Amino acid sequence: MRGPRFRLAWLMRFIALAALDLGAIRLLSASWDRNIGLLGLGMLPMANVLTFALLLGLRRRESRRFLLGFELCGMAALIAYACVILFCTQPMWLYFVPAIETIREKPGR
Repeated sequence: MRGPRFRLAWLMRFIALAALDLGAIRLLSASWDRNIGLLGLGMLPMANVLTFALLLGLRRRESRRFLLGFELCGMAALIAYACVILFCTQPMWLYFVPAIETIREKPGR
């Protein structure tokens, strides 16, 4: 029985995406604006999922309709999330500020 095969190109794509994510997280944490930080950190996981779905859609032609619908619904979710964060920030921050301040004020950092 053969194990799963990993191509070097896919590993390189994964590492490049991880490097972009870590760079984005570092950039967002360095200049911590409440709206931009929450917007960026909240959109990052969905953007990763949509990127991998797009890469799979380019490889597997038979599942293109499903992946096209997945991409469209994911983009709609990202737009809705961005609208909520940008236009309804006060109720959201009532829940997130205590947790973020606790993390930022941890001793030993």
